[in-house]
Amino acid sequence: MTPFSGKKAQNNLMEQVNPPKEPVMFPAYGPDGEPLTISMLQDMFGMTEEAMKANCLAAVRKEGFSMLLVMPESLKTTEICLAAVQDNGLALEFVPEELKTVEMCLAAVKNNAKALQFVPKTLKAALLEI
Repeated sequence: MTPFSGKKAQNNLMEQVNPPKEPVMFPAYGPDGEPLTISMLQDMFGMTEEAMKANCLAAVRKEGFSMLLVMPESLKTTEICLAAVQDNGLALEFVPEELKTVEMCLAAVKNNAKALQFVPKTLKAALLEI
């Protein structure tokens, strides 16, 4: 019997058709210490970019902002980061600058006033006007 026949093959097929209910944690860095890209993760996990991002959002919603700490930068989206700062405003520190918006920074500061230190200077004035 080959490794991909019988019960094991059936289980592998079922996992592809019905992905596990628990989010899969993707490593942020490869063995060489370099950040992993989406294409590298796709090769490793056989998932589409959309599926990986949906998985990361589910992980943040289930486990909280700490998932943002270990998530590859290439998988961080506005929606994922917003969910993280709504869980804990201090997660704003780990949101890429290009994803920080007035809405996200406001949500972070409402959750935890200490998050103000991670709001970009260009957005602080807009926050003070609200």
